[in-house]
Amino acid sequence: MSYYRVYIWLIMLNSFVSLINKLIPSSIPAGKLVGFMQVFILLMIYVRNLKKKDVLFLFGLFFVDVVILIQIKDLSIDLENAMFLTATCLALWKFSGIKERIMLSNEIELMGKTLFYTANFLLFIVCAGLLISSNWFFVNGQRVYYGFCDSGHKLSGNLCLIATVYLCYFKNRQLKLIDLLYFLLPFALLSVTGSRTYMVSFLVFLIVLYLLKLRSYKFKQLLVPCLLVGIIYFLLNSSILQRFVLMGENQYISDNFWEATSSGRLIWWKIDIESFLQANIWEKLFGRGFTFLYNLNERLYGLRISAHNDFLTLLLSTGLVGMLGYCVVLKEWFFKKDISGKITPITVALVITAYLWNAMISGVYGAQQYMNANILLSVVLLNPFSVRKKQVKHGRDLLLDQRGI
Repeated sequence: MSYYRVYIWLIMLNSFVSLINKLIPSSIPAGKLVGFMQVFILLMIYVRNLKKKDVLFLFGLFFVDVVILIQIKDLSIDLENAMFLTATCLALWKFSGIKERIMLSNEIELMGKTLFYTANFLLFIVCAGLLISSNWFFVNGQRVYYGFCDSGHKLSGNLCLIATVYLCYFKNRQLKLIDLLYFLLPFALLSVTGSRTYMVSFLVFLIVLYLLKLRSYKFKQLLVPCLLVGIIYFLLNSSILQRFVLMGENQYISDNFWEATSSGRLIWWKIDIESFLQANIWEKLFGRGFTFLYNLNERLYGLRISAHNDFLTLLLSTGLVGMLGYCVVLKEWFFKKDISGKITPITVALVITAYLWNAMISGVYGAQQYMNANILLSVVLLNPFSVRKKQVKHGRDLLLDQRGI
């Protein structure tokens, strides 16, 4: 079994562990163990195909990890963030290459319906949890669904992952009208998690679905309005719209409308930025550790949380060095070539929207299931929307021959 297939299975195992988090004894760090295995397999992929730029990247990542380890204060916070950041950077950097995404795509095709059935199983777990009252919570006066996950954001990230698995499966297969349920059901479930951030991300996946499959259908004039009506219906009857309204009127967060609408983010972002500006040169360059950020927000805001923004979190925790290094990785990820060897504007726009929105509003590197969804989305976007299937296959085979794969 290739390292690429093992990595795909670890992505699915990571999601499974996250979806049954409440059922796993707290003494068993299942999620962290799977995370370490993912990092190990990624390193094996690097070893098998090491490039000069990879060496420089790995050296830079190692340096940032050392800076993090030197500043450890709370193992549960610092080590977890270090592992998530390392796994994310390793994956985004390596899979920004055409060859690596082709290998992932080929493994997904070889797995056939096995991956599809696995996604169905994960979706079944989410649906089964709807019947258990303890999986429903009241947040800011609204009833939201977490399933067996520890938060609505975790569940939302998993639903996004499931959707991208379906995109990978139907990429080269006929999509029947009934098959749209595989995408609309996760969207409906996401609408009751109370997570506004992931709604935008999921809409990106639906746009990809349309460009990939639906725009060639003769009944699209009828289908698209139906989808829009369905989306509006779910929004109006879910906790998402209610949270948009409620958060703007929540006196316990802020009297300022925009601060309340941002769920308090504008408040702690201001706290975090002011703290960075007051830091000395060394702290601005290398940060003060993740624990410092969590303690800062707890002391001045009342919650022991990160900045809910990848860039601010890294700016305070790893300094300008770590944050700018992360930006270099994202630049590689955003502007990567497709199977035709070109950088397509629409593909770049979709990749940036899917990743950057969450990175700025909620955080991506700490949401490993959603990060994995972005990896699978890149496999789907490997094929240009405007190129016929036979041309794409010819281009893939030619590239593989040239690279000796």
